[in-house]
Amino acid sequence: MRLAAIQCKYFAEEVVPAFTAVTKKYQVEKLTFLAAKPQPVPPAQPIPPHYLLKDGDFVQASHDNDLLNREWPKVSTEAVAHLNKLESFAIPFAAGVATDEIGFQETAPVFCSTVATMMPAIYHLG
Repeated sequence: MRLAAIQCKYFAEEVVPAFTAVTKKYQVEKLTFLAAKPQPVPPAQPIPPHYLLKDGDFVQASHDNDLLNREWPKVSTEAVAHLNKLESFAIPFAAGVATDEIGFQETAPVFCSTVATMMPAIYHLG
């Protein structure tokens, strides 16, 4: 329980400000690579996911790879710093050392939203 509380504090003091830094830089530089490419969807069909993982590997990715490669250098330092902090936060929960019920439950919506937003960068680094 103590570790979960420490992780929540780390999330608030390290992860969130790092995400703010990368998104501010992204906006200042007028970047667009985080937007997924639109996918044609037949009427009455569910919208397919932009990214799909199977056994830990990407099997589907929907982004403009050329755009990502052009724009990435402008925000790479901030993006990598944020993703490293996000990963450091997640490790104790993934390993079962910190309790999900106490810590991850409080941070899960923002964590998941951040991961979804940063998925093109995660894919790029993978």
